[in-house]
Amino acid sequence: MKVLFVASSLGSGGAERVLSIQANYFTEELGYDVTIATYNIAVDDFYKLNSQVKRVNFGVKNGNNLFTKVIKRINRVWRIRRMVQDINPDIVISLIVSTNIEVIFATLFTKTPVLAVEHSNYWAVKPVLHRALRIFAYKFSSKVVLLTTKDKLKYNEYLRNCEVISNPILLEDCISSEGLEKREKTILCVGRLNKIKQFDHIIFVFSKIIKNYPEWRLVVAGSGEELDGLRKYADQLGITESVDFLGNVVDISQLYIKSGVFVLCSSHEGFPMALGEAMFCGMPVVSYDCLTGPSEMIENQVTGILIEHNNKKDLERGIFSLIKDEEKRSFLGNNAKKRIEDFSVQKIGKKWKYLIESIVEKSGFK
Repeated sequence: MKVLFVASSLGSGGAERVLSIQANYFTEELGYDVTIATYNIAVDDFYKLNSQVKRVNFGVKNGNNLFTKVIKRINRVWRIRRMVQDINPDIVISLIVSTNIEVIFATLFTKTPVLAVEHSNYWAVKPVLHRALRIFAYKFSSKVVLLTTKDKLKYNEYLRNCEVISNPILLEDCISSEGLEKREKTILCVGRLNKIKQFDHIIFVFSKIIKNYPEWRLVVAGSGEELDGLRKYADQLGITESVDFLGNVVDISQLYIKSGVFVLCSSHEGFPMALGEAMFCGMPVVSYDCLTGPSEMIENQVTGILIEHNNKKDLERGIFSLIKDEEKRSFLGNNAKKRIEDFSVQKIGKKWKYLIESIVEKSGFK
């Protein structure tokens, strides 16, 4: 089986993390011939790939104004089409809305099946025209893979070719919880430093927590455009000395293993990889119950704590309840690890294998 992935980059994001896991699994466990093609030449590969995974870069940067953006996209669509003709894959798998649309248009009137993968949720795309274009394009894909059942219910209003497959969770170093006695008194947050992740919420809440528990620290792993603003905010609240901004962390598993509590404050998510990885490593987790994602991973007060979306006061109470109760942290952490077994690479990989091979067989392409 020859598989071609198309994505914007292989940077440090969650979608890119999923792509690297899938590519390695397809190569190592299924014996597929895998190629990953990206167009963002300004972003270096962040995750390790099996040496047998082929890499292609067809760099076409985004334009700076409407005219150049249109020209660049047309150029990219043309290059994708030529690349598909040259590689001649059994199936093309594209990631994230804009790339999905470009790949679908690039392969129109060819026999190559396209599997479009969403990594956010239906409602994350705001412009009405963009939403309409997405739905129109997806009608021409062989299958659209969604992350949650809520998404599928919404997409079913427009499409009949949707499938739900959650992201696989894999951190090889997190084989087991190391025990709470070895964990540090740290609150850990992981993700891109952008407005969607709402790191300002946890900084604000931590400024309240530290008044009663000055021995605890806040650790933020990730990079992004909000870094300077978040640092200034921490300084304004007088907690700079207790907050660590680590930037991108390659060996993220070590943070999950040693940190005390994981917190997710996003305005919206698809299937949050950082949350899943924290649970995989036996961390007690506290998360906003945003529209999609966390509620399909967490059973409140059993495998973690779900907080009413954007309720900072309840977020503070939830974190307080864990800081004060070591037994509760252990209970939730152990249950979280058991829960996340449902999203193991092996279980999710079998779903992908069945889907890919059924699509290729049905298409009769080869």
